[in-house]
Amino acid sequence: MKNHIPITTTNSFDGNEISNYINLVSTNVVVGTNFFSDLGASLTDLFGGYSNTYQNKLQGIYKTAIRNLQEQTFAIGGDAIVGLKIDFDEISGKGKSMFMVSALGMAVKLKHIEEAKIENDNSNIISSEELQNAIIKLHIKSAIKKDIKLNKEQWDFILRFPFPEVIDGLLTQYLRININFINDGEQDILDNFERYLPILDSGVVADVLYEKITDNAGDIISLLNNLKLFSPQKVLYLLKENVDLGIACLKIDKDYYVESDLAEMTKIIEFIERIPNEGKIEVVSGIMSKGKEKFICVCGVKNSLDNNFCNSCGKNIKGHSQKQASIINSFKEKVSVLSELLKTK
Repeated sequence: MKNHIPITTTNSFDGNEISNYINLVSTNVVVGTNFFSDLGASLTDLFGGYSNTYQNKLQGIYKTAIRNLQEQTFAIGGDAIVGLKIDFDEISGKGKSMFMVSALGMAVKLKHIEEAKIENDNSNIISSEELQNAIIKLHIKSAIKKDIKLNKEQWDFILRFPFPEVIDGLLTQYLRININFINDGEQDILDNFERYLPILDSGVVADVLYEKITDNAGDIISLLNNLKLFSPQKVLYLLKENVDLGIACLKIDKDYYVESDLAEMTKIIEFIERIPNEGKIEVVSGIMSKGKEKFICVCGVKNSLDNNFCNSCGKNIKGHSQKQASIINSFKEKVSVLSELLKTK
């Protein structure tokens, strides 16, 4: 299947339309040779105006580059490559020579024009491929519902034709894995689930992950951060329900930010600053000395005002740990810089 992915140097395919631009794919293939020994072994080639030896080597690494692009495209759910660009380079020195091929293209999803016409006409026509794919989806849903691990062919199908209906079940299997004791089939879940999420609609993925975040906060926050799915609205909601969990989510990143994000992020800061102090400042009198202000931590320990964090439990007057305070300060800095950047746009 990987080797049958079509490639074109143009931006379109005759008889098909592009339904989704997935991502750029690229590869560099380098082969080292001894230039002079090859030249001596093939002098007869040169009398014809070109060298078969060189031609064969270039053809070999060209095919390798194309195969690499096809494998990358297959892995991210594409079924074609458009805009292919190929560059050949030769690097020589000290009687040695290396050939390098650089290849770049855009992985895309295609839709047959006839299929698109059928959809637009609302005709009750089901292709054989559509029927077969629906049957495979049914089997995959059934397997996940029964908590059965998917096989390689089923994972290949999901990555090629991603659908979101199974994300809940796959997430449950993923979160259950103990990376220190990986059982049969679990490595496939680890490898493929993290490839499956980015090719789904990001909004759907965010909804599922934030909804399940209390089940396994550490792993889900890691997934959200890897996918850059920071949601100011969802984090603000989490803060209202669970302050510690909401603060942990402040370190999640986002691919890009807009003015509406800034407004919600500002609300997050305002909410955090309105959180009542857990500790307090009180005047503590000594037996032989005047009273002196102390930071009384929620754990009851009296600390000098010079200490921002309790000597015993490590929390500040708000009840935040040093790590939490660092996350909050970094978030405030991000919001401040973002505000200045948006003003210049």
